[in-house]
Amino acid sequence: MASKICKRTSLTAAIILPALYLLILSIWTAEASVRISNQHWTGLHFNYGRRFTRAQAWVSLDRLNIVQCLRLCWLFRACTALNFSHDVQRCELYRLGRVDEDLYSMEISDTSQAVDMRMVSMATRGRLSREGKGGGGGKVPSLTGFRDGVGSVVYTCVQGFYHTGSNFVSTCDDNSKSWSDVDITCTLVDCGPPSPAVGAEMSSPSSTYADSEVSYTCLTGAVPSTPVMASTCVGQTGQWSETPGPCTVVSCGPPPPVDTMDVELTTRSSQGAFPGLTNYSLDIAYGGQAVYTCKHGYTQPDGARYISLCQEDGTWSSTSDFRCLPVTCNQPPRVDNSIVNLTTVPFGSQATVTCETGFSPLESVTLMCHATGTWDGPEVTCDPVKCAEPPELENAIVVYNSTDYEATAQYKCVELTLKQGEDNSTSQCMGDGEWSAVGLVCITIPCGSPPTVNNSTAFFFSTDNEIYVDYVCDEGFEHEGE
Repeated sequence: MASKICKRTSLTAAIILPALYLLILSIWTAEASVRISNQHWTGLHFNYGRRFTRAQAWVSLDRLNIVQCLRLCWLFRACTALNFSHDVQRCELYRLGRVDEDLYSMEISDTSQAVDMRMVSMATRGRLSREGKGGGGGKVPSLTGFRDGVGSVVYTCVQGFYHTGSNFVSTCDDNSKSWSDVDITCTLVDCGPPSPAVGAEMSSPSSTYADSEVSYTCLTGAVPSTPVMASTCVGQTGQWSETPGPCTVVSCGPPPPVDTMDVELTTRSSQGAFPGLTNYSLDIAYGGQAVYTCKHGYTQPDGARYISLCQEDGTWSSTSDFRCLPVTCNQPPRVDNSIVNLTTVPFGSQATVTCETGFSPLESVTLMCHATGTWDGPEVTCDPVKCAEPPELENAIVVYNSTDYEATAQYKCVELTLKQGEDNSTSQCMGDGEWSAVGLVCITIPCGSPPTVNNSTAFFFSTDNEIYVDYVCDEGFEHEGE
């Protein structure tokens, strides 16, 4: 228990206070000795038309005037500055720490005034001590208090501590001129280990003290049954807030089929999965992915990737926007000296390439439109046809200049031969690379050379298996005799 000394406020002071308040308001930024409630204050510096900014108020209470706000700040040793707003009669107390000292500043405010208490002191006569956090000579650990402006101080535990005891209010007794005792103890809040949630992993809390938080994450394949998956150590009770409800498995079943598409489930790791799920059950449970790809012969737009997710409501996300387009080929490659027979260009269509007459190969070549959009088949070139050397003919010679397509070869019988079929003695190189047949036949004369007749040409002919020679005089000569 703590006994505290207080200074009695006289009736004269009660009358003087309003007048003194008006006097204070008339001073513009002056440092002076001011008498308030029979206490002597020095170093007071009122900043009229100013207020502290960029610092967090420690205490914010309604007060009637600047005097009450000033006394309230003096009551707390931690108070180093104050704002008083005249328009709303609001008193704001500040504990300017090192960080705040670097950040805080003052701004113009027509309805407020600020006081920096770090340079303020009080005369020793009847001084109200600032040594204890309640305003008295004794100390109550881990407490904060505030003056209600009438004559009492209410004690509450600071954040992170909870209170026990039966009396939290100290009153200034006019007769004994001391503060009444309080019965309050502030104990550090420790909620202990948090409770696990069914089907969920729990994060490790940084501490088990007040305001510490632990989060819960459902195991793979399960969904939460409560909207908030966290628990907080409550400073007032020393207990963790309600543990989230159990996580439950949600299955979407097999993913829906899509025309012209194949679907494959993404394999998920069993580590961290809800207990008892098979590999397939895990893949079709909440959070599972079904990847859709176009079937052979179809293609999807550039950059498109089609994935359906198993949702919390047990359905797969929509596949209505999934699109596969038939693969089409461009025109087949151009082949010189050929004819291309083409019907359509989608996947699976065929193009027939046939070389023109006089070019090889003779057989047509078929190209197929492949699923990749390219023509699949052997490379085609149509080259000019060339025949081999003309075939030999017995008792004949052949005369030719080329073996190219449509070239000719002339056959002639050698001398002392009987010629038959002489009107068909020319052979031609055909489109198939072969020489056409000739009807010329050259027959050897068994009697040898016939008698010589000057100025004539001998012609052989046969009848009834006998060979005859007919002499024909050269031009300018005529024959004599039989």
